Amino acid sequence: MKKFLTPILLFILLTGVCICLITYTGCKKSQEAVEYFLTVNVSNGVTGSPQAGTYPYNIDDQVDYSYTLDQGYTNLTVKLDDEEIEPSGTITIKRNHVLKAQASQGTGEYLFTVSTGIGVIGTPEAGFYYYDAGVQVDYSYSLEDGYTNLRVVFDGETVETSGTITISDEHTLSVYAEKEYYIQGSWTLEEAYNDKSLFTVTVTFTGETRTGTVVDSDGGVGIYTVDGNDVEFTLVFPEVTYEYSGTFTDEENMSGTAKRYTSATSYSSGTWVAVKSSVTSFSRQASGSQKKKGDR
Repeated sequence: MKKFLTPILLFILLTGVCICLITYTGCKKSQEAVEYFLTVNVSNGVTGSPQAGTYPYNIDDQVDYSYTLDQGYTNLTVKLDDEEIEPSGTITIKRNHVLKAQASQGTGEYLFTVSTGIGVIGTPEAGFYYYDAGVQVDYSYSLEDGYTNLRVVFDGETVETSGTITISDEHTLSVYAEKEYYIQGSWTLEEAYNDKSLFTVTVTFTGETRTGTVVDSDGGVGIYTVDGNDVEFTLVFPEVTYEYSGTFTDEENMSGTAKRYTSATSYSSGTWVAVKSSVTSFSRQASGSQKKKGDR
């Protein structure tokens, strides 16, 4: 009897262990979250999110996506598991997924050339692009700090600084800016005229960046205008009037031509150079008349 019971007890014990193991394993699996992976492939010419990579998600997680074309690329295609979808939207994770965003290098019929100067920011950037007829290209430009006179020229015609171009042929878009110069302050002005007159005076400019008043140390008074690196100003005395035109060569140096009027129709032509007073002035010894500028 004892020998008969031993196998029965062994069978019962083994059966109980198996039941416990099955029960424990099943409970553990039901408590774990199911994890899936979203694999993202993004080609050149495409910008957006999520970026290329592999991301873990739980079932029913929602993932936002959005993609756009870079300049010079065409044919944006976004696919989820090889099925084409909208360029932006939301994906609900149900299993492992593959998201692809692809574009083609622009191979259109017409060349679109863009050039941008120093001091310009915006899009499209300088480069060569190809588009098919009818494609619309948005553009928008602005100035960096310290620059002025933004000009956008499309096929030789000045246009607005932002807008949309419809491609119909080969086109050229050029964008220009000028360094902004500040004339305010005191300058050492040296000038020479073909009537042998030579003068060295201090001129002081007061006002706005583009316009204001100017006086010199010999008593002349006038106005100035600045347009980019171009400068014009006058100095008026009771019997003599001076007119100056020139340019900035840098922030602390100007030069140009001048006219010295002693009557409405009688004048002498000359040249001038000016250095900001904070800079050590060039030295040029006057060899002609030492009279003041207000003298005839």
